[in-house]
Amino acid sequence: MACPFTNPREAFGLGSSGNYAVSSNTAYLLKRGSVLEIGSYAIDASGKSRVMIASYGDADLPRASIIRSDKSAIYQGELEQGSAKAAILFKASSDITLRDLNLEDAEGFRSSYQLRFWEVDTGLIYNTRFAGGGWGMRLMFSDNIRFLNSIIDSSYEDNLFIQGSQGVEVAYSTFISANNNWINSSTPESVAGGDSVQFSGTHHINFHHNYMDRGDKGSKFCLIIRNEDRYVPIENRTDPETAEKVSATEYSANPERYRMDVQVTDNFCVKPRADGKGGAGFYFGEYLKGDVSRNVIIDSPLAAGLSGIYMGYLSTAPEHFFIYDNLTD
Repeated sequence: MACPFTNPREAFGLGSSGNYAVSSNTAYLLKRGSVLEIGSYAIDASGKSRVMIASYGDADLPRASIIRSDKSAIYQGELEQGSAKAAILFKASSDITLRDLNLEDAEGFRSSYQLRFWEVDTGLIYNTRFAGGGWGMRLMFSDNIRFLNSIIDSSYEDNLFIQGSQGVEVAYSTFISANNNWINSSTPESVAGGDSVQFSGTHHINFHHNYMDRGDKGSKFCLIIRNEDRYVPIENRTDPETAEKVSATEYSANPERYRMDVQVTDNFCVKPRADGKGGAGFYFGEYLKGDVSRNVIIDSPLAAGLSGIYMGYLSTAPEHFFIYDNLTD
């Protein structure tokens, strides 16, 4: 389906909830140079499979833009779970592709999320720019997701937040101007909490060749990875030797055995400013395994004793977690 429309009802159809609805087994191709304003509603692909939303047409024209532009969708600082708060929502969906798009909030507005994946199995976000939102993208309890060659900027919290997922690759992407709730050194962390990229309770992470610039804001980190076991779905709790499922009780009682596996390589980070609660470039929390190598972390003087790479005391076991050939300045 090719959609050179400016009316989202014509492009996607209207669902029963008032959101714009998509169908399974469908490619929605928006003409380059076109702008689709979706007001206060979401593009809702819940329960759908094999869906693509992408630009098509003259490569000299800008990517098609999907713009959220209504006060009723404004982000107020709270974690909103409802689909109406996400500009584009995929929930309990599979085989999803977003490619060659601009996802934006109109001036003076901000969605809670530009894009939300919840329980998505297999997805690709490629060559897409996110501008605005409380969070640029929240990726929750989803598996086999690739976020490639994309940009997230001007988020009020994290640029990209990933939780309870498995098999996530983030590569060749740019994350800038996170944590826009931060104003100056008097802004408390409880108000201004936002990282370029955060992983929580997520296994099989491959994070490489990304650029993160937190130099314009204080507080938090370029990258934070934490093994918060309460966020690991039961279906992802497996024995590393037998690959058999284990109970939540067993998983929580033996964190040393169930380390999150992490590859963080060839990234460039400009650390947060130090006049707020300036953080480390990279923050690694508890019970991880894998490699952190060939990363460059520069600028911003140290604050609160944090360094270019900060290790939680439960992630320092050298037989599991290897950090080498990184440049910190």
